[in-house]
Amino acid sequence: MTSNGYKLGKHLASWQAAGLNQLNISMDSFDAATFHKMTGFDMLPQLLADMDTLLATTDIKLKINSILMAETAFENLMNAIDYVKDRAVTYRFIEFMQTRDNSDLFFAQHAQSDIITNYLLKNGWQTHIRGSNDGPAIEYSHPDYKGRIGMIAPYAAHFCDSCNRLRVSSQGKVHLCLFDQGNYDIRQHLAHDDVAGLVNTLHSFMPIKPEHHHLHESNSGMMNNLSMIGG
Repeated sequence: MTSNGYKLGKHLASWQAAGLNQLNISMDSFDAATFHKMTGFDMLPQLLADMDTLLATTDIKLKINSILMAETAFENLMNAIDYVKDRAVTYRFIEFMQTRDNSDLFFAQHAQSDIITNYLLKNGWQTHIRGSNDGPAIEYSHPDYKGRIGMIAPYAAHFCDSCNRLRVSSQGKVHLCLFDQGNYDIRQHLAHDDVAGLVNTLHSFMPIKPEHHHLHESNSGMMNNLSMIGG
């Protein structure tokens, strides 16, 4: 599940009891003032405390996602490296992606992924071998650190070649690509606990999954903004 972590402390126990095994938290800055400016909520200290509680009291795997922005990239990388020193957490940078509603900010703040990866490779971090079921991130590990730093670079060449992801919105719609032109309703299967029907329907989508997105053409498909899908 992906969350902004706003109510992490409140729901952590119930999520653990329900069987949640992995949580992605969106956290774009380790600086409280910057976090407040980005999110509108002055709650970074509480979020950091709640994540430490998660790590200490549950077996839920934690990943933290951060948008790579030119203004904060290096400071955020330094803080992220410190953060994963003694925490078994993957802190992932995601290249800023252009959608219909953010063009001005995109052109002001977009930064290439190599400003992160070049620093890591020059300072003893090594690319972690990806498994066949792993997601789109390339992760970097270091023998002196418990956690990892990850990079999701959708503008990189061949990024889509190994894509194995589908997304389901809160409205029960399947997106075959984050930036596709349409979606597919699976609520009838979910509402009736129709596992076999759901599996067959998902299999039928595979031949029509897009080969690649069109971000390089400033085309984000139907994704006017990323909050439509929750990430």
